[in-house]
Amino acid sequence: MNKEQIINELLKLKDKEVIAIIDEGRARKREERGIIRGIYDRVFTIEINNVLTIVSGPKGRMENISYNNNNIIIDYAHTPDGIANVLNTAKELHPNKIITIVGCGGGTGSDRTKRSEMGNLVLSLSDKTIFTNDNPRDEDPNQIINDLLKEKINNNYIIELDRKKAINKGINMLTNNDILLILGKGHENYQIIGNNKTHFNDKETVLEITKEK
Repeated sequence: MNKEQIINELLKLKDKEVIAIIDEGRARKREERGIIRGIYDRVFTIEINNVLTIVSGPKGRMENISYNNNNIIIDYAHTPDGIANVLNTAKELHPNKIITIVGCGGGTGSDRTKRSEMGNLVLSLSDKTIFTNDNPRDEDPNQIINDLLKEKINNNYIIELDRKKAINKGINMLTNNDILLILGKGHENYQIIGNNKTHFNDKETVLEITKEK
């Protein structure tokens, strides 16, 4: 079944259901995954992954890039609930392993009390975690990482503050049917370190790195 036929099947659904799938680009809530599975049941030969790829959500929300039989997913999740939703959704796709790249925003107004919770969520639901920078602003990046690891539950992680290098390391860890989650920035096109705001976009970085490999 080709892409056009799959889209035709989607259009047979009620308008509100189609809109729900298209507009909800993040972790695909349970009812929306149920809709997708309903499509799967009706047309039989469609793989759920194909449907998710074709019916993509907004930029930076569960945005998928296929690479050597692996999936690289970029998502804006930057709160405990958001991170848990994305990771639990990734698990439901039954990959061989999940690698997660994550950081935490810093500076005035950032909530340091949630950092250790976020860190442990990622450590508990990922096979490997890479902690990196995510707009540390005027806060010490090393302190942010220390906060994320304050009550760490395992040692299945590495630290790479340079976000581009972190993404490259994550891609190099992919083997077959793995998922690499790059969390926190989504569609953002900047990185703020100290008083310096420079251009940086996770998707652009992934495409640049994978093109060179």
